[in-house]
Amino acid sequence: MTEPLLDGIVLGLIPVTILGLLVDAYLQYRRSEKLLDKNNPDKP
Repeated sequence: MTEPLLDGIVLGLIPVTILGLLVDAYLQYRRSEKLLDKNNPDKP
């Protein structure tokens, strides 16, 4: 009884964790781009 439940929990958490890491990396990438643009006065 508990093994299928545990397997479902683990298999459900893996894609959610990977998706969360990818979203966080993308948001951090966008934030660093904005900081670089703000510090670079050459660009209009």
